[in-house]
Amino acid sequence: MRGLAHDANLDPDFSEKFLRFIIDEVIRHHERVRVTDTR
Repeated sequence: MRGLAHDANLDPDFSEKFLRFIIDEVIRHHERVRVTDTR
């Protein structure tokens, strides 16, 4: 990830934090759907 960010002239720390945010949101969404589907 850091290499891709560097190649794209982006801040590697920001890109890793942004990716982590996206992953966390996807997980949160899937957990919400799972809870809703089991009712």
